[in-house]
Amino acid sequence: MIFRSRLNAFGAIELLEHHHPRQMVRERHFRHGKLPVRQLLEARIHSERRADQEARSAPAASLHGGQRRRQLLRGQLRPLGREHAEPRALWDPRADQLRFLRQPLRDLCGRRIVRQARFRQLDQREVHIAAQTLCIFLRRGEVELFFELADCHIIAVTGSDGKTTTTSIVSEFLKAAGKKVFLGGNIGKPLLPEIESITKDDYAVVELSSFQLISMKESPEIAIVTNVSPNHLDIHKDMQEYVDAKKNILLHQNAFSKTVLNLDNEISNSFSSEVRGQLVKFSRRNTVANGAYLKDNKIVYSDYCKETEIIDIKDIFIPGMHNVENYMAAISAVWGIVDVDTIVKVAKTFQGVEHRAEFVREFNGVKYYNDSIASSPTRTASGTLSLYDEKIIIIAGGYDKNLNYDELGEVICKKVKTLILMGNTADKIETSTKKAPSYSEGNPVIYRVSNMEEAVKKASEVAVKGDIVSLSPASASFDLYKNFMERGIHFKNLVKELK
Repeated sequence: MIFRSRLNAFGAIELLEHHHPRQMVRERHFRHGKLPVRQLLEARIHSERRADQEARSAPAASLHGGQRRRQLLRGQLRPLGREHAEPRALWDPRADQLRFLRQPLRDLCGRRIVRQARFRQLDQREVHIAAQTLCIFLRRGEVELFFELADCHIIAVTGSDGKTTTTSIVSEFLKAAGKKVFLGGNIGKPLLPEIESITKDDYAVVELSSFQLISMKESPEIAIVTNVSPNHLDIHKDMQEYVDAKKNILLHQNAFSKTVLNLDNEISNSFSSEVRGQLVKFSRRNTVANGAYLKDNKIVYSDYCKETEIIDIKDIFIPGMHNVENYMAAISAVWGIVDVDTIVKVAKTFQGVEHRAEFVREFNGVKYYNDSIASSPTRTASGTLSLYDEKIIIIAGGYDKNLNYDELGEVICKKVKTLILMGNTADKIETSTKKAPSYSEGNPVIYRVSNMEEAVKKASEVAVKGDIVSLSPASASFDLYKNFMERGIHFKNLVKELK
Protein backbone atom coordinates (compact mmCIF):
# COMPACT_ATOMS: atom_id res chain seq x y z
CA MET A 1 0.00 0.00 0.00
CA ILE A 2 1.02 3.63 -0.49
CA PHE A 3 -0.13 6.32 1.88
CA ARG A 4 -0.55 10.05 1.53
CA SER A 5 -2.13 12.60 3.84
CA ARG A 6 -4.27 15.71 3.72
CA LEU A 7 -5.86 18.14 6.14
CA ASN A 8 -9.63 17.92 6.25
CA ALA A 9 -12.10 20.77 6.85
CA PHE A 10 -11.74 20.37 10.62
CA GLY A 11 -7.98 20.79 10.62
CA ALA A 12 -7.36 17.10 11.35
CA ILE A 13 -4.94 15.02 9.35
CA GLU A 14 -6.58 12.33 7.24
CA LEU A 15 -4.77 9.28 5.95
CA LEU A 16 -5.55 8.36 2.35
CA GLU A 17 -4.87 4.74 1.49
CA HIS A 18 -4.15 3.37 -1.97
CA HIS A 19 -3.65 -0.28 -2.85
CA HIS A 20 -0.39 -0.87 -4.63
CA PRO A 21 -0.67 -3.34 -7.53
CA ARG A 22 2.32 -5.26 -6.18
CA GLN A 23 0.75 -6.31 -2.88
CA MET A 24 3.35 -9.03 -2.24
CA VAL A 25 6.24 -6.56 -2.00
CA ARG A 26 7.36 -6.39 1.64
CA GLU A 27 9.66 -3.39 1.42
CA ARG A 28 7.15 -0.57 0.92
CA HIS A 29 7.92 3.12 0.61
CA PHE A 30 6.00 6.23 1.40
CA ARG A 31 5.35 8.45 -1.59
CA HIS A 32 6.27 11.70 0.13
CA GLY A 33 10.01 11.91 0.83
CA LYS A 34 10.68 8.49 -0.75
CA LEU A 35 11.84 7.20 2.62
CA PRO A 36 11.75 3.47 3.40
CA VAL A 37 9.55 2.33 6.28
CA ARG A 38 12.53 1.09 8.28
CA GLN A 39 14.15 4.51 8.24
CA LEU A 40 10.92 6.13 9.39
CA LEU A 41 10.61 3.78 12.34
CA GLU A 42 14.08 4.51 13.67
CA ALA A 43 14.17 8.24 12.96
CA ARG A 44 13.41 11.07 15.32
CA ILE A 45 11.26 13.31 13.17
CA HIS A 46 12.68 16.60 14.28
CA SER A 47 15.72 18.73 13.64
CA GLU A 48 18.15 18.44 16.54
CA ARG A 49 19.88 21.70 15.69
CA ARG A 50 16.68 23.78 16.11
CA ALA A 51 14.40 21.90 18.49
CA ASP A 52 15.93 22.89 21.82
CA GLN A 53 16.19 26.53 20.85
CA GLU A 54 12.60 26.69 19.62
CA ALA A 55 11.26 24.91 22.70
CA ARG A 56 13.05 27.34 25.03
CA SER A 57 11.85 30.40 23.14
CA ALA A 58 8.16 29.38 22.91
CA PRO A 59 5.68 31.90 24.40
CA ALA A 60 4.13 30.77 27.69
CA ALA A 61 0.56 31.32 26.53
CA SER A 62 0.95 29.23 23.38
CA LEU A 63 0.63 25.52 22.86
CA HIS A 64 4.17 25.14 24.15
CA GLY A 65 3.06 25.76 27.75
CA GLY A 66 3.48 22.66 29.91
CA GLN A 67 0.05 22.67 31.52
CA ARG A 68 -1.76 23.39 28.25
CA ARG A 69 0.32 20.79 26.45
CA ARG A 70 -0.44 18.03 28.98
CA GLN A 71 -4.12 18.86 28.84
CA LEU A 72 -4.05 18.64 25.04
CA LEU A 73 -2.28 15.31 25.03
CA ARG A 74 -4.55 13.74 27.65
CA GLY A 75 -7.69 14.95 25.98
CA GLN A 76 -6.99 14.30 22.33
CA LEU A 77 -4.08 11.92 21.83
CA ARG A 78 -5.19 8.44 22.82
CA PRO A 79 -2.97 5.39 23.44
CA LEU A 80 -1.93 3.43 20.36
CA GLY A 81 -4.22 0.71 19.16
CA ARG A 82 -7.46 2.56 19.79
CA GLU A 83 -9.48 2.43 16.60
CA HIS A 84 -11.10 5.84 16.82
CA ALA A 85 -8.13 7.92 17.96
CA GLU A 86 -7.93 11.21 16.08
CA PRO A 87 -4.63 13.02 15.53
CA ARG A 88 -6.11 16.49 16.15
CA ALA A 89 -3.43 17.14 18.74
CA LEU A 90 -0.99 17.70 15.92
CA TRP A 91 -2.83 20.74 14.56
CA ASP A 92 -2.93 24.13 16.23
CA PRO A 93 -5.71 26.06 14.42
CA ARG A 94 -4.91 29.28 16.32
CA ALA A 95 -1.40 29.40 14.91
CA ASP A 96 -2.44 27.76 11.63
CA GLN A 97 0.56 25.47 12.00
CA LEU A 98 1.20 21.76 12.25
CA ARG A 99 3.06 20.79 15.41
CA PHE A 100 4.58 17.42 16.17
CA LEU A 101 5.86 15.58 19.22
CA ARG A 102 9.60 15.84 19.69
CA GLN A 103 9.84 12.18 20.61
CA PRO A 104 11.42 9.05 19.08
CA LEU A 105 8.94 6.96 17.13
CA ARG A 106 10.02 3.87 19.02
CA ASP A 107 8.53 5.46 22.17
CA LEU A 108 5.23 5.90 20.35
CA CYS A 109 5.46 2.31 19.14
CA GLY A 110 5.92 1.25 22.74
CA ARG A 111 2.56 2.75 23.73
CA ARG A 112 4.07 5.55 25.78
CA ILE A 113 2.44 8.89 25.10
CA VAL A 114 4.89 11.37 26.58
CA ARG A 115 3.41 13.79 29.08
CA GLN A 116 5.96 16.54 28.57
CA ALA A 117 6.65 16.55 24.85
CA ARG A 118 8.11 19.53 23.04
CA PHE A 119 6.50 21.02 19.95
CA ARG A 120 7.98 22.84 17.03
CA GLN A 121 7.06 23.86 13.52
CA LEU A 122 8.03 21.38 10.82
CA ASP A 123 9.17 22.05 7.30
CA GLN A 124 6.99 20.78 4.44
CA ARG A 125 8.89 17.54 3.94
CA GLU A 126 8.72 16.67 7.64
CA VAL A 127 5.00 17.49 7.69
CA HIS A 128 4.36 14.75 5.15
CA ILE A 129 6.48 12.19 6.98
CA ALA A 130 5.11 13.03 10.42
CA ALA A 131 1.51 13.09 9.26
CA GLN A 132 1.71 9.80 7.44
CA THR A 133 3.62 7.95 10.12
CA LEU A 134 1.69 9.07 13.18
CA CYS A 135 -1.66 8.74 11.43
CA ILE A 136 -0.85 5.12 10.71
CA PHE A 137 -0.02 4.51 14.36
CA LEU A 138 -3.17 6.17 15.61
CA ARG A 139 -5.64 4.88 13.06
CA ARG A 140 -4.35 1.38 12.38
CA GLY A 141 -2.97 0.16 15.71
CA GLU A 142 0.34 -1.33 16.72
CA VAL A 143 -0.41 -4.95 15.81
CA GLU A 144 -1.82 -4.24 12.36
CA LEU A 145 1.09 -1.99 11.51
CA PHE A 146 3.49 -4.70 12.66
CA PHE A 147 1.76 -7.17 10.33
CA GLU A 148 2.18 -4.70 7.48
CA LEU A 149 5.85 -3.96 8.09
CA ALA A 150 7.39 -7.09 9.56
CA ASP A 151 9.46 -9.21 7.19
CA CYS A 152 9.11 -12.47 9.13
CA HIS A 153 6.81 -15.45 9.61
CA ILE A 154 3.70 -14.50 11.60
CA ILE A 155 1.50 -16.98 13.44
CA ALA A 156 -1.57 -15.47 15.11
CA VAL A 157 -4.07 -17.06 17.49
CA THR A 158 -7.57 -15.97 18.44
CA GLY A 159 -10.57 -17.59 20.09
CA SER A 160 -12.92 -17.20 23.01
CA ASP A 161 -11.01 -19.70 25.17
CA GLY A 162 -7.52 -21.17 25.08
CA LYS A 163 -5.79 -18.57 22.93
CA THR A 164 -3.10 -17.61 25.45
CA THR A 165 -2.17 -21.21 26.21
CA THR A 166 -2.20 -22.12 22.50
CA THR A 167 -0.07 -19.07 21.67
CA SER A 168 2.39 -20.05 24.40
CA ILE A 169 2.55 -23.67 23.20
CA VAL A 170 3.26 -22.57 19.61
CA SER A 171 6.00 -20.28 20.92
CA GLU A 172 7.53 -23.10 23.00
CA PHE A 173 7.46 -25.48 20.02
CA LEU A 174 9.32 -23.01 17.82
CA LYS A 175 11.88 -22.07 20.45
CA ALA A 176 12.60 -25.74 21.17
CA ALA A 177 13.11 -26.22 17.42
CA GLY A 178 15.81 -23.55 17.46
CA LYS A 179 13.78 -20.72 15.97
CA LYS A 180 14.05 -17.13 17.13
CA VAL A 181 10.59 -16.22 18.44
CA PHE A 182 8.96 -12.89 19.28
CA LEU A 183 5.86 -13.27 21.45
CA GLY A 184 3.35 -10.41 21.41
CA GLY A 185 -0.16 -9.10 20.99
CA ASN A 186 -2.23 -9.72 24.11
CA ILE A 187 0.74 -11.38 25.77
CA GLY A 188 4.44 -10.66 25.75
CA LYS A 189 5.49 -7.13 24.85
CA PRO A 190 4.77 -4.71 22.00
CA LEU A 191 6.31 -6.08 18.82
CA LEU A 192 6.66 -2.91 16.78
CA PRO A 193 9.67 -1.56 18.71
CA GLU A 194 11.45 -4.86 17.99
CA ILE A 195 10.98 -4.65 14.24
CA GLU A 196 14.58 -3.64 13.54
CA SER A 197 15.90 -6.83 15.15
CA ILE A 198 13.46 -9.19 13.42
CA THR A 199 14.72 -11.01 10.31
CA LYS A 200 12.87 -12.92 7.61
CA ASP A 201 13.74 -16.27 9.22
CA ASP A 202 12.27 -15.32 12.62
CA TYR A 203 8.79 -16.05 13.92
CA ALA A 204 6.33 -13.65 15.52
CA VAL A 205 3.67 -15.49 17.54
CA VAL A 206 0.77 -13.18 18.31
CA GLU A 207 -2.36 -13.52 20.43
CA LEU A 208 -5.22 -11.39 19.10
CA SER A 209 -8.46 -10.38 20.79
CA SER A 210 -11.70 -9.42 19.05
CA PHE A 211 -10.96 -5.78 19.85
CA GLN A 212 -7.67 -5.92 17.97
CA LEU A 213 -9.14 -7.86 15.07
CA ILE A 214 -12.35 -5.94 14.49
CA SER A 215 -10.82 -3.34 12.16
CA MET A 216 -7.69 -5.08 10.91
CA LYS A 217 -6.93 -5.28 7.22
CA GLU A 218 -3.93 -7.57 7.58
CA SER A 219 -3.84 -11.30 8.32
CA PRO A 220 -1.02 -13.61 9.44
CA GLU A 221 0.75 -16.29 7.46
CA ILE A 222 -0.73 -18.90 9.82
CA ALA A 223 -4.03 -18.20 11.59
CA ILE A 224 -5.51 -20.28 14.43
CA VAL A 225 -9.09 -20.00 15.73
CA THR A 226 -9.29 -22.15 18.88
CA ASN A 227 -13.08 -21.77 19.30
CA VAL A 228 -15.76 -19.09 19.30
CA SER A 229 -18.51 -18.78 21.92
CA PRO A 230 -20.39 -15.78 23.39
CA ASN A 231 -18.04 -13.33 25.07
CA HIS A 232 -17.52 -9.58 25.49
CA LEU A 233 -21.15 -8.88 24.65
CA ASP A 234 -21.02 -5.91 27.02
CA ILE A 235 -18.70 -4.27 24.47
CA HIS A 236 -19.73 -5.65 21.08
CA LYS A 237 -23.13 -4.54 19.85
CA ASP A 238 -24.21 -8.14 19.29
CA MET A 239 -22.89 -11.67 18.85
CA GLN A 240 -22.55 -11.28 15.09
CA GLU A 241 -20.13 -8.39 15.47
CA TYR A 242 -18.05 -10.51 17.85
CA VAL A 243 -18.03 -13.45 15.40
CA ASP A 244 -17.12 -11.17 12.48
CA ALA A 245 -14.22 -9.73 14.47
CA LYS A 246 -12.84 -13.21 15.11
CA LYS A 247 -13.25 -14.15 11.45
CA ASN A 248 -11.16 -11.15 10.46
CA ILE A 249 -8.01 -13.05 11.41
CA LEU A 250 -8.26 -15.04 8.17
CA LEU A 251 -10.14 -12.79 5.74
CA HIS A 252 -7.00 -11.06 4.43
CA GLN A 253 -4.83 -14.15 3.99
CA ASN A 254 -3.59 -15.28 0.57
CA ALA A 255 -3.29 -18.57 -1.28
CA PHE A 256 0.03 -19.38 0.42
CA SER A 257 -1.32 -19.08 3.98
CA LYS A 258 -2.54 -21.70 6.46
CA THR A 259 -5.70 -21.56 8.59
CA VAL A 260 -6.32 -23.84 11.59
CA LEU A 261 -9.96 -24.25 12.67
CA ASN A 262 -11.74 -26.26 15.38
CA LEU A 263 -13.97 -28.86 13.72
CA ASP A 264 -15.85 -29.44 17.00
CA ASN A 265 -16.80 -25.78 17.40
CA GLU A 266 -19.70 -24.83 15.15
CA ILE A 267 -18.78 -21.16 14.72
CA SER A 268 -15.07 -21.75 14.19
CA ASN A 269 -15.78 -24.51 11.69
CA SER A 270 -18.20 -22.24 9.81
CA PHE A 271 -15.23 -20.07 8.80
CA SER A 272 -14.04 -22.85 6.46
CA SER A 273 -15.69 -21.38 3.37
CA GLU A 274 -13.74 -18.12 3.84
CA VAL A 275 -10.31 -19.78 3.84
CA ARG A 276 -8.13 -18.87 0.86
CA GLY A 277 -5.06 -21.00 1.51
CA GLN A 278 -4.44 -24.35 3.19
CA LEU A 279 -7.25 -25.40 5.55
CA VAL A 280 -6.25 -27.52 8.57
CA LYS A 281 -8.66 -28.68 11.27
CA PHE A 282 -8.34 -30.29 14.68
CA SER A 283 -10.87 -32.37 16.58
CA ARG A 284 -11.14 -34.59 19.63
CA ARG A 285 -14.44 -36.10 18.46
CA ASN A 286 -13.86 -36.86 14.78
CA THR A 287 -11.10 -37.89 12.42
CA VAL A 288 -9.86 -35.28 9.97
CA ALA A 289 -8.15 -35.64 6.60
CA ASN A 290 -5.70 -32.82 7.27
CA GLY A 291 -4.92 -31.87 10.86
CA ALA A 292 -4.71 -33.22 14.41
CA TYR A 293 -7.30 -35.40 16.08
CA LEU A 294 -7.73 -37.79 19.02
CA LYS A 295 -7.54 -41.54 18.44
CA ASP A 296 -7.50 -44.03 21.34
CA ASN A 297 -6.43 -41.24 23.73
CA LYS A 298 -3.49 -40.36 21.50
CA ILE A 299 -3.00 -37.22 19.44
CA VAL A 300 -2.58 -38.20 15.79
CA TYR A 301 -1.74 -35.91 12.89
CA SER A 302 -3.15 -36.65 9.45
CA ASP A 303 -1.16 -35.06 6.64
CA TYR A 304 -3.66 -35.55 3.85
CA CYS A 305 -4.57 -38.97 5.29
CA LYS A 306 -0.95 -39.96 6.07
CA GLU A 307 -1.19 -40.55 9.85
CA THR A 308 1.56 -39.90 12.41
CA GLU A 309 1.03 -40.82 16.07
CA ILE A 310 2.40 -38.07 18.30
CA ILE A 311 1.70 -38.46 22.02
CA ASP A 312 -0.59 -40.16 24.53
CA ILE A 313 -2.65 -37.46 26.24
CA LYS A 314 -1.75 -38.82 29.69
CA ASP A 315 1.85 -37.73 29.00
CA ILE A 316 0.90 -34.07 28.48
CA PHE A 317 2.07 -32.16 31.55
CA ILE A 318 -0.82 -29.71 31.82
CA PRO A 319 -4.14 -31.46 32.53
CA GLY A 320 -7.58 -31.21 30.94
CA MET A 321 -9.23 -31.98 27.62
CA HIS A 322 -9.30 -28.28 26.84
CA ASN A 323 -5.50 -28.36 26.91
CA VAL A 324 -5.52 -31.40 24.64
CA GLU A 325 -7.44 -29.22 22.17
CA ASN A 326 -4.91 -26.42 22.65
CA TYR A 327 -2.10 -28.84 21.81
CA MET A 328 -3.91 -30.15 18.73
CA ALA A 329 -4.38 -26.57 17.49
CA ALA A 330 -0.72 -25.73 18.08
CA ILE A 331 0.51 -28.95 16.46
CA SER A 332 -1.64 -28.29 13.40
CA ALA A 333 -0.09 -24.83 13.08
CA VAL A 334 3.58 -25.89 13.30
CA TRP A 335 3.34 -29.18 11.40
CA GLY A 336 6.15 -29.23 8.86
CA ILE A 337 8.10 -26.64 10.84
CA VAL A 338 8.69 -28.51 14.12
CA ASP A 339 9.54 -32.24 14.25
CA VAL A 340 7.57 -34.80 16.30
CA ASP A 341 10.33 -35.40 18.88
CA THR A 342 10.42 -31.69 19.71
CA ILE A 343 6.63 -31.56 20.00
CA VAL A 344 6.64 -34.50 22.44
CA LYS A 345 9.45 -32.99 24.53
CA VAL A 346 7.57 -29.71 24.95
CA ALA A 347 4.26 -31.43 25.73
CA LYS A 348 5.89 -33.45 28.52
CA THR A 349 7.64 -30.48 30.14
CA PHE A 350 5.71 -27.26 29.46
CA GLN A 351 4.03 -26.30 32.75
CA GLY A 352 1.38 -23.99 31.38
CA VAL A 353 0.58 -20.34 31.92
CA GLU A 354 -0.09 -18.54 35.20
CA HIS A 355 -3.75 -18.22 36.32
CA ARG A 356 -4.82 -21.27 34.32
CA ALA A 357 -5.70 -24.18 36.65
CA GLU A 358 -2.56 -23.17 38.52
CA PHE A 359 -1.77 -25.12 41.69
CA VAL A 360 -1.30 -22.68 44.57
CA ARG A 361 -0.97 -24.64 47.79
CA GLU A 362 -2.08 -27.64 49.83
CA PHE A 363 -3.26 -26.62 53.30
CA ASN A 364 -4.79 -29.01 55.87
CA GLY A 365 -5.15 -31.63 53.18
CA VAL A 366 -7.04 -29.24 50.83
CA LYS A 367 -5.61 -28.34 47.44
CA TYR A 368 -6.15 -24.79 46.14
CA TYR A 369 -6.08 -23.87 42.45
CA ASN A 370 -6.12 -20.51 40.67
CA ASP A 371 -8.10 -20.41 37.42
CA SER A 372 -8.68 -16.66 37.32
CA ILE A 373 -8.43 -16.70 33.51
CA ALA A 374 -11.91 -18.30 33.46
CA SER A 375 -13.74 -15.10 32.61
CA SER A 376 -16.66 -16.73 30.80
CA PRO A 377 -19.05 -19.60 31.60
CA THR A 378 -17.69 -21.75 28.78
CA ARG A 379 -14.16 -21.37 30.15
CA THR A 380 -15.20 -22.54 33.62
CA ALA A 381 -17.25 -25.44 32.24
CA SER A 382 -14.60 -26.72 29.81
CA GLY A 383 -11.69 -25.85 32.09
CA THR A 384 -11.84 -26.24 35.86
CA LEU A 385 -15.05 -28.26 35.96
CA SER A 386 -13.69 -30.80 33.46
CA LEU A 387 -10.47 -31.53 35.33
CA TYR A 388 -11.57 -33.45 38.40
CA ASP A 389 -13.52 -36.67 38.91
CA GLU A 390 -14.82 -35.64 42.33
CA LYS A 391 -17.07 -32.69 43.11
CA ILE A 392 -15.14 -29.59 44.10
CA ILE A 393 -15.55 -26.21 45.81
CA ILE A 394 -15.41 -23.21 43.48
CA ILE A 395 -15.34 -19.46 43.97
CA ALA A 396 -17.22 -17.77 41.12
CA GLY A 397 -18.74 -14.46 40.06
CA GLY A 398 -17.53 -11.06 38.94
CA TYR A 399 -18.16 -8.44 36.28
CA ASP A 400 -21.17 -9.04 34.02
CA LYS A 401 -20.38 -9.26 30.28
CA ASN A 402 -24.03 -9.93 29.40
CA LEU A 403 -23.45 -13.67 28.97
CA ASN A 404 -25.86 -16.54 29.49
CA TYR A 405 -25.12 -18.91 32.40
CA ASP A 406 -27.84 -21.55 31.87
CA GLU A 407 -25.52 -24.24 30.50
CA LEU A 408 -22.98 -23.58 33.23
CA GLY A 409 -25.71 -24.03 35.87
CA GLU A 410 -26.24 -27.65 34.80
CA VAL A 411 -22.48 -28.36 34.84
CA ILE A 412 -22.18 -26.83 38.32
CA CYS A 413 -24.86 -29.16 39.68
CA LYS A 414 -22.91 -32.17 38.38
CA LYS A 415 -19.39 -31.04 39.31
CA VAL A 416 -19.60 -28.71 42.33
CA LYS A 417 -20.31 -29.55 45.97
CA THR A 418 -20.00 -25.98 47.29
CA LEU A 419 -20.53 -22.82 45.25
CA ILE A 420 -19.21 -19.56 46.73
CA LEU A 421 -20.51 -16.53 44.83
CA MET A 422 -19.43 -12.90 44.71
CA GLY A 423 -19.61 -9.94 42.34
CA ASN A 424 -22.16 -8.66 39.84
CA THR A 425 -22.89 -12.03 38.26
CA ALA A 426 -23.64 -13.83 41.54
CA ASP A 427 -27.42 -13.57 41.03
CA LYS A 428 -27.25 -14.86 37.44
CA ILE A 429 -25.07 -17.83 38.35
CA GLU A 430 -27.25 -18.77 41.34
CA THR A 431 -30.44 -18.47 39.30
CA SER A 432 -29.03 -20.60 36.47
CA THR A 433 -27.84 -23.23 38.95
CA LYS A 434 -31.16 -23.48 40.79
CA LYS A 435 -33.19 -23.82 37.60
CA ALA A 436 -30.96 -26.58 36.20
CA PRO A 437 -32.80 -29.93 35.85
CA SER A 438 -30.33 -31.76 38.11
CA TYR A 439 -30.43 -29.20 40.94
CA SER A 440 -31.75 -30.17 44.34
CA GLU A 441 -31.61 -28.44 47.71
CA GLY A 442 -28.02 -28.55 48.93
CA ASN A 443 -26.69 -29.79 45.59
CA PRO A 444 -24.65 -27.68 45.50
CA VAL A 445 -24.52 -25.73 48.75
CA ILE A 446 -24.47 -22.03 47.83
CA TYR A 447 -22.87 -19.21 49.84
CA ARG A 448 -22.80 -15.50 49.05
CA VAL A 449 -19.83 -13.30 49.99
CA SER A 450 -18.82 -9.70 49.31
CA ASN A 451 -15.16 -9.99 48.34
CA MET A 452 -12.23 -12.34 47.81
CA GLU A 453 -11.17 -12.26 51.45
CA GLU A 454 -14.56 -13.55 52.54
CA ALA A 455 -14.58 -16.10 49.72
CA VAL A 456 -11.24 -17.67 50.67
CA LYS A 457 -12.18 -17.65 54.35
CA LYS A 458 -15.50 -19.40 53.65
CA ALA A 459 -13.79 -21.97 51.41
CA SER A 460 -11.25 -22.80 54.12
CA GLU A 461 -14.07 -23.17 56.68
CA VAL A 462 -16.20 -25.60 54.66
CA ALA A 463 -13.40 -27.61 53.00
CA VAL A 464 -12.33 -30.93 54.50
CA LYS A 465 -9.25 -33.06 53.92
CA GLY A 466 -9.15 -34.29 50.34
CA ASP A 467 -11.21 -31.42 48.93
CA ILE A 468 -10.23 -29.23 45.99
CA VAL A 469 -10.90 -25.48 46.07
CA SER A 470 -10.61 -23.52 42.82
CA LEU A 471 -11.10 -19.90 41.89
CA SER A 472 -12.97 -20.15 38.58
CA PRO A 473 -15.09 -16.99 38.30
CA ALA A 474 -16.87 -17.59 34.94
CA SER A 475 -16.90 -13.78 34.81
CA ALA A 476 -14.60 -10.87 34.10
CA SER A 477 -12.80 -9.14 36.94
CA PHE A 478 -13.57 -5.47 36.34
CA ASP A 479 -16.07 -5.02 39.18
CA LEU A 480 -13.33 -5.44 41.79
CA TYR A 481 -9.99 -5.68 39.94
CA LYS A 482 -8.07 -4.16 37.04
CA ASN A 483 -7.80 -7.50 35.28
CA PHE A 484 -7.89 -11.26 35.81
CA MET A 485 -4.19 -11.30 36.70
CA GLU A 486 -4.66 -8.96 39.65
CA ARG A 487 -7.61 -11.09 40.77
CA GLY A 488 -5.57 -14.28 40.55
CA ILE A 489 -2.62 -12.81 42.43
CA HIS A 490 -4.92 -11.58 45.20
CA PHE A 491 -6.46 -15.05 45.51
CA LYS A 492 -3.05 -16.72 45.64
CA ASN A 493 -1.79 -14.33 48.29
CA LEU A 494 -4.85 -14.96 50.47
CA VAL A 495 -4.46 -18.73 50.14
CA LYS A 496 -0.78 -18.54 51.06
CA GLU A 497 -1.69 -16.55 54.18
CA LEU A 498 -4.09 -19.23 55.50
CA LYS A 499 -3.03 -20.47 58.92
